[in-house]
Amino acid sequence: MKIFLSCLIILIMPTIAFADINGRVCIEKSTKKLIEYQSDNAPLGTLTQNAINAGYDKKDVEEKYVTTKEWEKIKYDNIIKPIQEQKQQKEIEKQAKKEIIKTKLNFNEDDFKNLKEALSD
Repeated sequence: MKIFLSCLIILIMPTIAFADINGRVCIEKSTKKLIEYQSDNAPLGTLTQNAINAGYDKKDVEEKYVTTKEWEKIKYDNIIKPIQEQKQQKEIEKQAKKEIIKTKLNFNEDDFKNLKEALSD
């Protein structure tokens, strides 16, 4: 009976350990930037080889399994946040250009709005 329970525990442990695994990531160590993500828990090594083939230094690459929570943070830091920051920067630049044009034309906000409406027709 003890042998059976021991074998059962050994068989169940990997399942418990991988229960929350979302996938694998490959990170550039020096910059903490995401290189690649795959949504499976296949053996490690493929993403590292892909990174090396793409020109990354093997010593600067880390491949690891990630949980759903870890993946969400990596995805936010490397994908979502940069896109949001880029959109915000474009909006700031657009507003600055608008103010320059208003000043050059000596327009107030209503004048500028009327000009925009007239040009959009």
